[in-house]
Amino acid sequence: MKKLLYSTLCSIAFLSFDEAIAQDWNTGGNNALPGAVLGTNNNQPLRIITSAIERYRITPIGSFQWFGSTATGLRSMALGDNTTASGENAFSGGVNSEATALNSFSFGFNNQSTDFGAVTFGNNNIALESSLFAKGVDARFQS
Repeated sequence: MKKLLYSTLCSIAFLSFDEAIAQDWNTGGNNALPGAVLGTNNNQPLRIITSAIERYRITPIGSFQWFGSTATGLRSMALGDNTTASGENAFSGGVNSEATALNSFSFGFNNQSTDFGAVTFGNNNIALESSLFAKGVDARFQS
């Protein structure tokens, strides 16, 4: 009986302590304590939702996605409608743009940067090989 009572009291104390250190998020602002964080403790993304629609997402590997985009590369960022950043440290922004390689950058409409350090900027541009820069309209660069 003593073991059951002790076990029950310990459980209640633990649950009470857990509730005491939890902090609610206030819409009017918060006083953050030193070391306070906003995030997840498991392998799930941090989702930012407004009006019941997901607008932004920070993935477990540190990629940032804006609504309508996909960022799957380590530390990549995709902003825009139907944009993809699948390379490590890649950035893709605009509409229908892709940055699929390490350190690639694609911004504008219908752009593709598909090799290390490739950069596209403008409309309908493609940089298919390493360290190429395609800008303007309908530029295609491949050595």
